[in-house]
Amino acid sequence: MSSDPVTPESLLPALAAQLNIAVDWAKNAEDTEGFGEQAEDLCVHYRAMAICLLVSEGDVDAFFHWLLHSPIMRKFFLARARAENLATSRHVGASFVDPVLDAVAARQWKLATDICALASPTWMEGFEYEDDFCYGDFIRRIVCQQTDGFDDLFARWHASLEGGHDTRLVVAKALRAGEASDFESNLRTLLAEREEKARAIADPLKRSILADELPFYPNRWVSIDGLALLALAERQGIIVDDEINACPRMVRTGEYAPFLPRAYPDLGID
Repeated sequence: MSSDPVTPESLLPALAAQLNIAVDWAKNAEDTEGFGEQAEDLCVHYRAMAICLLVSEGDVDAFFHWLLHSPIMRKFFLARARAENLATSRHVGASFVDPVLDAVAARQWKLATDICALASPTWMEGFEYEDDFCYGDFIRRIVCQQTDGFDDLFARWHASLEGGHDTRLVVAKALRAGEASDFESNLRTLLAEREEKARAIADPLKRSILADELPFYPNRWVSIDGLALLALAERQGIIVDDEINACPRMVRTGEYAPFLPRAYPDLGID
């Protein structure tokens, strides 16, 4: 593990190289299952690229345009999987919610809804944790503006924890109830918990291999989950005016130039 400081500038060349490799692998995947693995990798690294460009250059347009390649890639894969009747593929699980949150952070509601409609509506036991599925299902319901089923979902989510605690559940309940103060305070707690966990991973004495993954530091610098939850709250009539850790104001409005594709797949936003 290198002792050199990690900066957006130091990560950008490696991210570009990794994206080129992943694109080649995705294009040459022999089947949709293999393509799904590369598609997920691309989603994760498109987000990291977006964050690095924002932090290093303050380029809001580049941030959102690169970020949107994640949900575009996810929708592209899920549509292919649906066409091939791959409902049991581990790559269609709802718990891989990052691309939906990427779309929400960019206020692309239709794109987020399209992804939710294509992902598995049921828990894929053996491929995803039930609490992660419940979080993904909550995001699906709130994005699609469903009005029922939340109480049953929250009960299932609570039961899946087997006595444990999940701050995501507390945030979800506050968001659903429209409780502004509870939402803000628990969102802060959630982001603080994630930073504490990331700090432990980054501790050089622990030498965690997770800290060597390219998206690790970008996801500390900017929380797309936080930005997306703030966007969802705003849509629910909850306005958070104060500073929020890892949620820079310059991208909290979701304002950017018309989208232009910059990477694979070379698709626009429907």
